[in-house]
Amino acid sequence: MKNIKSTIVLLLMYFTLIVPVLPETYISESELRKSEKEMLDLLNIERKKKGIHKLEFNSDLYRIAMEHNQKMASEDQLAHNFAEYKKLDQRLIDMNLYFVAAGENIAFSNVYPSDYIHDGFVKSAPHFENIIDKKFRHCGIAILETDKGFYITQEFGDIMNLISTGDAKREIEDFINKNLIFSNKIISKKLDMNFRKKLADISVTLLKKGSIEAAPGDFEGYDLLTIQASRIGEIKKFVVLANILKKYDSFALGVTAGRSEKYPGGVFSIALLMKKGLKNNGRALEEIESEILENLNIKIREIRGQVFRYDKKLSQTAAKTVKDYYSGDNSLIRNRSYNILAYQVSDPLVIPDKHIGFFFANIKKSSIGIKILRPEQKGIPADYYLIAFVFRN
Repeated sequence: MKNIKSTIVLLLMYFTLIVPVLPETYISESELRKSEKEMLDLLNIERKKKGIHKLEFNSDLYRIAMEHNQKMASEDQLAHNFAEYKKLDQRLIDMNLYFVAAGENIAFSNVYPSDYIHDGFVKSAPHFENIIDKKFRHCGIAILETDKGFYITQEFGDIMNLISTGDAKREIEDFINKNLIFSNKIISKKLDMNFRKKLADISVTLLKKGSIEAAPGDFEGYDLLTIQASRIGEIKKFVVLANILKKYDSFALGVTAGRSEKYPGGVFSIALLMKKGLKNNGRALEEIESEILENLNIKIREIRGQVFRYDKKLSQTAAKTVKDYYSGDNSLIRNRSYNILAYQVSDPLVIPDKHIGFFFANIKKSSIGIKILRPEQKGIPADYYLIAFVFRN
């Protein structure tokens, strides 16, 4: 979100040098409202010349513009700010408006406002900058007639509808689920169930402080991304640019919407917990074990002309080994009755090069045991497999 944009006061008194001062007149309300609409049309003509989206009329900005006219008239002064008078951003907040950006143009003329006023704004660089600012999407223009002349205020803004936290969460979740290349909704639900409160707390901290110090310890093995944006669309773009949709298969969200010192106009604070997809996660472990042994035997056959034969009893020892290995017990690995290799890997079908020597050291053996463990923490698969190979001495 950008800071509130301040503008330079535009004094149009020079118009009195080239435009005759007319007698005091009363302009009907309908004529004033018509002039306000014409002025908005003129602004959009300028924006169209620059290829910029048109400004839409906003009734709340119109109210703020008219109230500012009344303040200037009561003070008999053309100004953006007065003592004990709130600045534009606070006036928007008081109207309970959420906004990305805001700006203001003001003028005074002692003749009836027309395209002359518009020309004055266009010829003034800081005012024209507001007119063609791409950040602005909404506008309210008010004209107030007094016995001295006409006050004109143009309020610009990007006013947003800050939807509820629940609606924002559902919209982001739907977007990610629909676009993930490999979406694991079951794991996403478990992640949400296990970490919902922690992620919500992080999003609240992010809203209040603008950052978080560190992720909780039980997020180890996951990636945590924090995002702040004024619009859901910006969050979606960030997710795409961050390549999240290609790297991960499950996620959970914490969302908080509100105002903060850094974002007085309102912001969504997002805590996005993501888990990388585990290769071969959908396959049965027995099927993976068979493929590992098949790939291993292709290499072994080239060396000795025969292959390792799967041994059920050795595989039972491998099953105990891999469970003990996961719990930190390596006693079986040190058992002299067996030659055992146990390790963890993200892709079970790829035997790391550093372990290939183990099989050639046992190349004279005929039987082999193998077992894979896919660890789970809180019902969620870890991002690795544990594998154990066993030969009998």
